[in-house]
Amino acid sequence: MALCRELKEELGLQVNEDQLIPLGVHSAPAANEPDMVLEAHLFSLVIDEPVEAAAEIAEARWVTREEAWLLPLAPLTKEYVVIN
Repeated sequence: MALCRELKEELGLQVNEDQLIPLGVHSAPAANEPDMVLEAHLFSLVIDEPVEAAAEIAEARWVTREEAWLLPLAPLTKEYVVIN
């Protein structure tokens, strides 16, 4: 699965497909492209290992739900990821 490969490349996580819990397909307006809508297949993953920002990721950090609401996140992230 492409998501498992991307988690390895972007965060250094070795994940098996059976660890991923589907949360559905969601859409929301794109943050930086007017009149565009993004569609995302979201998954949940429980891990107990550290993550490291790599490849195209500049920073990775854990935040509480309350802290996440204060960050400049894209609409899809705020509406569907932070809530879950």
